[in-house]
Amino acid sequence: QMCIRDRYQRRVHGILQGKRKMVEAAPVYTLDKAVLDAEIAKQGDWNKTIILTQDGKVLTTKNIVAVAPEDIKLFLGCFESRDKAIGPGFTLGADLFNILEYHPPLVYGRHIPPSDSEGIAICRVKSKVNGEDVFMIITYLLPIISAKAIPQMLAFTKKFIGEPSQHSLSDSSLS
Repeated sequence: QMCIRDRYQRRVHGILQGKRKMVEAAPVYTLDKAVLDAEIAKQGDWNKTIILTQDGKVLTTKNIVAVAPEDIKLFLGCFESRDKAIGPGFTLGADLFNILEYHPPLVYGRHIPPSDSEGIAICRVKSKVNGEDVFMIITYLLPIISAKAIPQMLAFTKKFIGEPSQHSLSDSSLS
């Protein structure tokens, strides 16, 4: 019998491979702050959201006052290797998150201590607007779990930004 985690991982893998459809409406690719803000506001399951460009520019945020430059650097570098993602974890505001799963273009985990039960997910997306990598970070509170929040984030990115990007950031041969 397949456990919940295995079913979830197959579901996410199917979404990433294009075998499962999450978005039925036609995509509206944009990096416009006003449009992204309006669409993120509709996502009631997400507690905090930040969207970054590959050079660390903040495109938009929800429920985040400021992000420290060293935290942005960790977000951007987390896909370089499993050790860079899982080792230090992430800080968002005053919250420290332990990274539990590394499956590029997704990295996700939970708040430390786990009793606070806030999850975090980071997705690297190839923008259909300019071809550059864009990073979307969301957090979610119980009763929302990664099995619900991550497919929502993937559907959002596919509809408004582009396709999840699995290539290495150091691979300059990709466009």
